[in-house]
Amino acid sequence: MPMDLRDYLNKIDELGELKVVDQEVDWNLEAAAIATQLNRTAGPVALFRNLRGYPAGHGLLAEPFSGTWERPWRRFAVAMDMDADINWKDFLGNFGKRLNPIKPTVVSPADAPCKEVIKTGDKVNLFDLPWPYVHEGDGGRYATMHCIIAKDPDTDWVNWANYRFMVHTRNKLGMPLQYGQQTANLYFYKYEARKQPMPVCIAIGGDPTIFLASGMPFPPGVSEVDFAGGFRGEPIALTRAETNSLYVPADAEIVIEGEVRPYERADEGPFGEYVGYIHGPREPRPVMRVHAITHRRNPMIPFTNEGTRDSVSTSTSVIASIIPAAMYFDLAYGAGLPVTGVAVPTIWPWSMIVISTANPFPGYIHAVARKIFSVGVTVYPDFLCFVDADVDPTNAADVLEEIVLKAHPLNDFHGLGRYEGPKASLNVYMNNDERKRLMTSKVYIDATTKKWDSGRGPRRMNYESVYPQEVRQRAEQIIENLTAAKALV
Repeated sequence: MPMDLRDYLNKIDELGELKVVDQEVDWNLEAAAIATQLNRTAGPVALFRNLRGYPAGHGLLAEPFSGTWERPWRRFAVAMDMDADINWKDFLGNFGKRLNPIKPTVVSPADAPCKEVIKTGDKVNLFDLPWPYVHEGDGGRYATMHCIIAKDPDTDWVNWANYRFMVHTRNKLGMPLQYGQQTANLYFYKYEARKQPMPVCIAIGGDPTIFLASGMPFPPGVSEVDFAGGFRGEPIALTRAETNSLYVPADAEIVIEGEVRPYERADEGPFGEYVGYIHGPREPRPVMRVHAITHRRNPMIPFTNEGTRDSVSTSTSVIASIIPAAMYFDLAYGAGLPVTGVAVPTIWPWSMIVISTANPFPGYIHAVARKIFSVGVTVYPDFLCFVDADVDPTNAADVLEEIVLKAHPLNDFHGLGRYEGPKASLNVYMNNDERKRLMTSKVYIDATTKKWDSGRGPRRMNYESVYPQEVRQRAEQIIENLTAAKALV
């Protein structure tokens, strides 16, 4: 069934996990602070409908896809019409089956909810919408959950991607495009090199699968909207933009249309990024000139509190866990490897991939690591960790315990040389030269038990593993009797 952002919120509301905040809230830090506190306790999704200085009904939607400690993927499961309580392995299997593209359909602008309000030319004012100021120290007001749409000038390929943007003026916004990213490459290598403006649309809201697909590292030439349709199981409905030839999600909350002109720059940043640090410096970045804004009545802007590491998860960190895990689990399954689970723990977004696997013979881990680092999605994580097949890769505490107990400091940490990566400059450990060159390194950690080496590696202990069933039953019966006796006293 079709689903837009409002349909998704109805489902979350049915689960008792949506709170509409009618009390006045300030877009300046206050909304983000409330969202962070709710995230600390795996609280509900908050929809702020009374924002200081804005008409009643204009909304900020805080962390729509963050999850719980036990199931950070829970709300994305709901967004994809899966059971809210699905386990991680079944979620990955279900997700992998949907990695089959479905081409979008086109609807008339008259039938597109995103066209309910249309502003062009002098009527355009980005500040008519309540963009949040997310972290103290940010360079301005930012959008973090959206889809940037740009077309290759030489082919039919249309790229959908997610990069933050900062609001500069009533009709200008800044994008931190970096070489190596697909939209950035289109701009720097084609449009700007030819001294041509690049038409761009930014879609905010719509089907949740759009945001998910926009964050996936598909190869150049692959249109993310086709995979959003695959995730949904039916085509995404598009409609033509007002001021350029691009097509946008028909049920988006907001669509911003414009162009990025060659060699036009404005200072952008810093911003509190997903790695958990305020990143700068403030420096000149490409500028989008806005020609039109269309939106639904009472539009809402979803946002994620990037980098707030004291939270259970953020919408971005959940995506960072889902994307590589689903792709590698599907890859391992297709290759017949003895892999039982794959995850990026949400506290380490885009930093480490954890793979639970048997280790059947010497050299197996090394061969799999080489294979994985050859796949494009690993431009982001620099650390790959292998743990035993019975370890839950989503449990960061268990993974860390496996590393310190089973990974030999000299023999089981393996560097794999230098790599170029489009977001490598956000890695905190890099020096200035590495940041400029966007160079990083890759390492894999073998924290598995080497069974051919006299069973090296401790046996994990828990209640079930160290006490026979009959002992557990007897112990539980005694505890039950003691509890009942205490109640009588």
